[in-house]
Amino acid sequence: MGTPSSSEIRYEFTPWDGTPGKPFDDYETSLLNAGSRSDDRGWTLSDHLLGQDEGSPGGPPIPGGAAGVKATAAFRKRQKESYKIVTLHIVNRDIVDTMRRDHFQNGLNAFTAARTLGNVAVDMLRLRELTKDFDGIAIIHDTGVNENTIVLLAQKIRTPCTWSSWG
Repeated sequence: MGTPSSSEIRYEFTPWDGTPGKPFDDYETSLLNAGSRSDDRGWTLSDHLLGQDEGSPGGPPIPGGAAGVKATAAFRKRQKESYKIVTLHIVNRDIVDTMRRDHFQNGLNAFTAARTLGNVAVDMLRLRELTKDFDGIAIIHDTGVNENTIVLLAQKIRTPCTWSSWG
């Protein structure tokens, strides 16, 4: 039996083709949403991908003793399962091959590598594009006038950066 073609793979969400920018942003959002199932220790695959779970760089340390054995096993399981979901939803074979070679069964490192390829740095040119988009928003045209106008406008102007970085 041969390797399944991409038409035979059942994706949980739209896969990423390796294109930086919005396609990666959509992939990242879908990936983190898909990884929201928690394990018996209360940690999710998304926690692991963000480096916030038990045993990850930004999370609490793994405890010692018998609890540590269970925690280590759960951490390793999150590494493997998150690697699977990260690579399964990338259709660019070169990226997946590189991840397999450099980050095999390590979801956090594979996702960090994907972020390196997919995130677009906000340089002056990108900032000008974002400013132009922001300046072009018209409440009447983009959201209409109804009871949800403010909510819709807030959704329209939302960006990947945090509000605190705006000043």
